[in-house]
Amino acid sequence: MKLNRVNSPRHQQGVVLIIMFTILIIAGMALVISGLNQGSSRLKNQRQTSEALAKAKATLLSRAIYLGYKDNNDPGYYSLPCPDRSVNPIAEGGADSSCGSAHATTIGRLPWRSLGLPPIFDGNGECLWYVLAGNHNNSKINNNNTLFNRDTNGQLEIRNIANQILAGDQPENRAIAAIIAPGDAMPGQSRTALSSGVDHCGGNYNASNYLDTANGINNATPSAVANAVTKLVTTHKPEESFNDQIIWITRQELADAFTERATYPDKNGRTFNDKIDNLMVGVAACLKTYADADPQGLHRLPWAAPIALNNYSQERDYDDQSNTHFGRLPYSTAASRIDSGGNLLSELFLGCITPNSEIENYHRNWKDHLFYVVAGSHTPDQTPPPNCSTGNCLTANGNSGQQYAAIILFAERRVSGNTRNAPQPSSDTDTKRLLSSYLEGVNATNFPDAGGSGDYQTTGGTGFNDRLYCISSSDLIMGNPMINRCP
Repeated sequence: MKLNRVNSPRHQQGVVLIIMFTILIIAGMALVISGLNQGSSRLKNQRQTSEALAKAKATLLSRAIYLGYKDNNDPGYYSLPCPDRSVNPIAEGGADSSCGSAHATTIGRLPWRSLGLPPIFDGNGECLWYVLAGNHNNSKINNNNTLFNRDTNGQLEIRNIANQILAGDQPENRAIAAIIAPGDAMPGQSRTALSSGVDHCGGNYNASNYLDTANGINNATPSAVANAVTKLVTTHKPEESFNDQIIWITRQELADAFTERATYPDKNGRTFNDKIDNLMVGVAACLKTYADADPQGLHRLPWAAPIALNNYSQERDYDDQSNTHFGRLPYSTAASRIDSGGNLLSELFLGCITPNSEIENYHRNWKDHLFYVVAGSHTPDQTPPPNCSTGNCLTANGNSGQQYAAIILFAERRVSGNTRNAPQPSSDTDTKRLLSSYLEGVNATNFPDAGGSGDYQTTGGTGFNDRLYCISSSDLIMGNPMINRCP
């Protein structure tokens, strides 16, 4: 007799448990796969963002170097383009022709078109944004009130989400530019496209619709005050409340690029050293012109300007000072004119430098590196003809047989950890006022050379890199200044 098996309640419960367990496994696997997909997507987006930021930074540096050697009149140093701040009158991706007020930081989109690139997108498909320190933009590089060289500090302080300073703990470490990947829109941000002109990046030019706030720092609103420090905040791990990622360019990175490129000739076969030599020859020629203009035929030269100035950027702050034999190369020589009884010129460069020439550009941007000593026999208050036999002229390298009416000194790169910080902003300590920040050896310790009879050096050991040009009395009286450095 065949008996039918009846499933017991216990057996049915076991089947249910197996089914439920299988469902849980499938659901878990789905979650894992979903998480892996999301993680993979995040990694892909992050990789694209990192690559976009790195590409933008490298291109900005490369473009700065290229333009510094392409221009017919070399600007004297590298500069960075203005941001793309609107589509009028310049097309999308083009750098503004002006960055607004001088020395004030400005913000906009990365000017990819001006950099010779297609649009650069972050991992979320947004075009990059760009913040530029006001003292590093190319629209102001050859303004009379600029000073743009490898000692010019940036104006951007970069912090992380933990409020730690990443760039800018010291004035010389501040960033000069920042490129920002904005990421996804945050609550309250509207990225509605303009009606026209944004075919590539879309959206709009309102920075607050793209950049975020953290720790009281709003990345969308850099300071509009001249020479002020702007704080920016970045994260390496985008979150729902903050997702701005920043890469920045430091003063030293631009200086390193300049130093590397400066050793190679430009399209005319001339290096940076050649151009500094040309600047010093031009200055010597202006001193010769100044001496020739002395109606009494005494070939007198101007007093020097003080080492410490109110504003090292402004040419007219380089005023000569009575009885100052050794100091900065003067621009205004009003004191010399007074001390000469009104016979000497009131400006050193009056009529001797072609406007917007390479020499003028280099003087504007490197004027804080130029120093000057006038011999006692050639000062503005002298009445007898110059006579170096009385021991009141200058010498070099201990050679008393060759005496000079003036010596021009150019301070090369900083050595021994020196800083050359200007007091802009006012919270920064002025280290430009220290001659030892610029010159080495007896060239620094001779100061103030009250009699104008010091002995200066043209060579030295490790850590010496001063460049000197010497002008003799005969150079002033009989011919043109020598075109070589001091022997």
